[in-house]
Amino acid sequence: MGQAIILPMESTVSIDRKSYDALIESQHKLADCMAEIDRLREIVNYLTRKSYCPSADKLASNKLQLTLPLFNEAEASADVEPEASEPEDVPVHKRRKRGGRRKIPADLPSRDVMHDLTEEDKICSECHNPMTQIGENVSTQLEYQPAKLIAVRHHRPKYGCPQCECPPKQAKPAPSPIPKSMATASLLAHILVSKYIDALPLYRQERQWRRLGIDLSRALLSGWVLKSAELLNPLWGLMLDALRHSEIVQADETPLQVLKEPGRSAAQKSYMWLFQCGPPGSRIILYHYDPSRSSAVPNFVLGDQFRGYLQTDGYAGYHDVCTRDGVIGVGCFAHARRKFVDAAKQSRAPGLAHEAVAMIKRLYAIESAAKVCSPEERQAMRLNKAKPILDQFNGWLVRHQDGCLPKSLLGKAMSYARSEWPRLVRYLDDGRVDIDNNAAERSIKPFVIGRKNWLFSNTSSGAKASAVIYSLIRSAQANDIDPYQWLNYALAQLPLCSTDEQRKALLPYLINRELLDDAKPLNP
Repeated sequence: MGQAIILPMESTVSIDRKSYDALIESQHKLADCMAEIDRLREIVNYLTRKSYCPSADKLASNKLQLTLPLFNEAEASADVEPEASEPEDVPVHKRRKRGGRRKIPADLPSRDVMHDLTEEDKICSECHNPMTQIGENVSTQLEYQPAKLIAVRHHRPKYGCPQCECPPKQAKPAPSPIPKSMATASLLAHILVSKYIDALPLYRQERQWRRLGIDLSRALLSGWVLKSAELLNPLWGLMLDALRHSEIVQADETPLQVLKEPGRSAAQKSYMWLFQCGPPGSRIILYHYDPSRSSAVPNFVLGDQFRGYLQTDGYAGYHDVCTRDGVIGVGCFAHARRKFVDAAKQSRAPGLAHEAVAMIKRLYAIESAAKVCSPEERQAMRLNKAKPILDQFNGWLVRHQDGCLPKSLLGKAMSYARSEWPRLVRYLDDGRVDIDNNAAERSIKPFVIGRKNWLFSNTSSGAKASAVIYSLIRSAQANDIDPYQWLNYALAQLPLCSTDEQRKALLPYLINRELLDDAKPLNP
């Protein structure tokens, strides 16, 4: 941006006061216009990169390395370890070996095909004696067999007394996930997995069934999905209660379009909210649909019982929950880093944005090394190594924030970091808390990918059903349980459950895995 030349009062050029004021005003307007042009050019470059360039938060390493010596300035803390010492504790990433055949599961059904010589070829061509087998070569290929449906006929003989007119007797119908429906638990599980994991819309599934010679309309499949969600809803309620009594919760939300929402137009945005908690092996992932994005939603989901850490991005809708006694808000360093990366990508030469990214990179190197530690050891490592870097970063923000245009990408990145700072450094207080909210973003990503295929929900009841099914399927996956296997078992057992204790035993993070392994197929 060019520098405005201001004409001094003691200039020998003869000019009246009014003209001088007009000149000064025009120079200020010119400076404002040049700043606005720079800002708009930055926006154009940002949107161009966002549309046509890789979206990963990654900078060229040569630009990043140029800034590293700047962090050993005299004002930096003396106990901060140099950048070169950090990677010593970082575990080496092992790349998967490329090439070669993939291993075929040993329990996969197989059939043997023999490729043998004819009896004539088994005679030795030299001495004409019969040859004996001295070994064999075995190669394995995978064969695909199209899916098939089996009609399961349930026979219930009816018995009557020939001597009197007493009522006839008959065995009770077998419990079914959907009463008076031809859908078994295995068929419903397949439909739900296809829609909510493979992102296969119901109209495409309808075509697949038609190719198999079965007429399962989209309306029928939709009805089965809604009734399956109704059957699974008590499990969702139990997960909600467990979430409210957890100590650390991560949350995120994403837009969802619902066409037939009462009192709202089809173009208005609704939202799918995600809340998750629990350590590995006991992970709860809970989706919740609501047309609103207000603070009332996290207040409702977490309820009055929640006390602990709530980790989110900087969206103000979560802040109201954090004003309660016993609720501590935690920020996300990934969001702060992302904004500095966006600013750095607009710069042709290494600058302030690159310095911020490099400092945050050092924080993540510490987190990578601390993954194998216990929560207590992780907290001690953070206080010893990460806190000096955070203090340095905070001082860096204070020194440079006023020198950046507030509306520029760098200015916005600094403003976000400054406003979120108390929440960003909160992860130092507890080794169980993550440095960022990436885990919640990863959990909500499957829904976002699915949304690209089915685009919208037709009704709010369909959106609520999706929230229930997504919650249970994703919780099963998070606990290393096959979602089809779990759904097949749970949908068959739920009609037999009459108490919450029986239903609780079916939850993905509490179920006895041996029951899933030993469960017999529902269809003979």
